[in-house]
Amino acid sequence: DRLAAIRGLQVRFGPGFFREFVVDFSAAGKPLAQIDAELCERGIFGGADLSRAFPELGPCALYCVTEPHTQADIDRPADALTEVIR
Repeated sequence: DRLAAIRGLQVRFGPGFFREFVVDFSAAGKPLAQIDAELCERGIFGGADLSRAFPELGPCALYCVTEPHTQADIDRPADALTEVIR
């Protein structure tokens, strides 16, 4: 929900997911590679770029949450994405 609320991002393929979900960066206003680089500078992995394996999806990344996380663990990448996509 935090990522879907960020202007320029869209969570694809329905609201429910088990561990993995796809984030569409088409409306982000920056290339996905640039977003990934800026997240990396903040020590955050920006998800697996799906554009090579699935070019029909466009600039999308696969994110995964597999272990229990605190709210702070979830807020950190969401806050960083908000800053990067301004």
